Amino acid sequence: MVEIKPLSPDDWRLTRQLRLDALLDAPYAFGGTYEATAQRTQEQWRDWPAGGQPFAAFLDGRPVGMACGVPSDDPGFDYLISMWVEPEARGHQAGAALIEAVAAWSRDRGREILELDVYESNEPAYRAYLKAGFTVVGPCSAHPGALTMHLPLTP
Repeated sequence: MVEIKPLSPDDWRLTRQLRLDALLDAPYAFGGTYEATAQRTQEQWRDWPAGGQPFAAFLDGRPVGMACGVPSDDPGFDYLISMWVEPEARGHQAGAALIEAVAAWSRDRGREILELDVYESNEPAYRAYLKAGFTVVGPCSAHPGALTMHLPLTP
């Protein structure tokens, strides 16, 4: 059974572990590198993502994935970033549960849209986002080869 928990600054070690595991497993899927990310200090981890909310997925009590909600400067939407589920836990709905946790966080903040960027080459993630209700709105200007996707949060 998958359980999702919001992580606090005091959970920084778990946040760090999950992020570094994600970068080792799928370096092609993220903007940062393992080497640079591993150099962050405890205080930087406590504040990551800045102004946002990390969530962890647990399968049978073991941490197996993460996703983060991050505020936008635009009051209409938030971002979903750093989505990852370890390979052994895929197929157990951890990804869908993480997406829903970030969407609920954003909805509670009064946002209308959840936005993310996904590399076109990352087929499993792209399919998971489509299945969750995201639609492609165009190419991502910040990351060549990536698409920007939106999930409406209002009925």
